Amino acid sequence: MRRRTWLWLATGAGIAFVGGFWLFRRKGPLPSQQEVKMSLNELAVNIRQGQPLVDALKQTASKTNNAHLKSVWEEVLNEVFQGKSLSRAMAAHPEVFSPDLLTTVQQGERQGKLDVALLQYAGR
Repeated sequence: MRRRTWLWLATGAGIAFVGGFWLFRRKGPLPSQQEVKMSLNELAVNIRQGQPLVDALKQTASKTNNAHLKSVWEEVLNEVFQGKSLSRAMAAHPEVFSPDLLTTVQQGERQGKLDVALLQYAGR
């Protein structure tokens, strides 16, 4: 009985390790604040040029060099495409987007000046 329990524990631990390793390795290292601000600036410029939000997000994701940030932008794009607001989609990624950024995005959405809000935040 003890041997069976030990085997189940070892198998479970091995699966958890491999799954966790694959999940975190797939996205790569977290982006720096500078990388996030550069991509926010890219998003703001695309919006200011009159691109729909979904197209602006696609272009921002395609120009991002950090694999983790690219993956996050693609997930945000999917959620926005499904009808969520940008701020709600970004809120699902607290490891990348800070609470003060989310507040700024929410204010920009409410005021209809998302591009201005993003540019101001990126310029900090």
